[in-house]
Amino acid sequence: MIMSPVTLIPAAETNRLKLHLAHPALFFHAPEIDPLAGSHLGLSGFETVLRELKQRRFAKSQTCHIELHIPAATLATDTEARLNAALADHVTALTTDEHHQLRLLAKERLRAWQVGGLFLAVCLILAVAIDQLRWSGSFIAHLMSETLVIAGWVGLWRPLELTLYEWWPSRFRLRILEQLATTHMTVTPV
Repeated sequence: MIMSPVTLIPAAETNRLKLHLAHPALFFHAPEIDPLAGSHLGLSGFETVLRELKQRRFAKSQTCHIELHIPAATLATDTEARLNAALADHVTALTTDEHHQLRLLAKERLRAWQVGGLFLAVCLILAVAIDQLRWSGSFIAHLMSETLVIAGWVGLWRPLELTLYEWWPSRFRLRILEQLATTHMTVTPV
């Protein structure tokens, strides 16, 4: 059987991830997708770890350990130290970007509430104005009034979506990145 360039090895401990990498660079760089060579997904070791951490629910106090099994011929004396330093830098950069995305989301949410609130106010004012017209008892006036009220509330859809749901994925990624920030990798030559 052909071994994929990046393979997750089952581990008995829930807080330990074991990966087999054909080369240390594959921890951050995805291998070419080549089914004939055993590479089907094209995921880097880091992406594989992220996928696995998303599935496992670690407690905040639980530390994750990553054990990399790499062919000895591809290792240098400082590979483990370089990989740990690169992981720390990469996690810091991703965390900074995720916080930036949350700030942008907060600005977008504020703007959406401003626009949605103004739209709702205009729709409600127009609905009341239509109700006050001479022909307010007609079916058309009632239909227009109700349509404006519904349209105004639909205008709040996006602000509500941003407030209730859009921030969850970023918070989830931040929690995983916080877990990775405390992770130490060990390299085992094979």
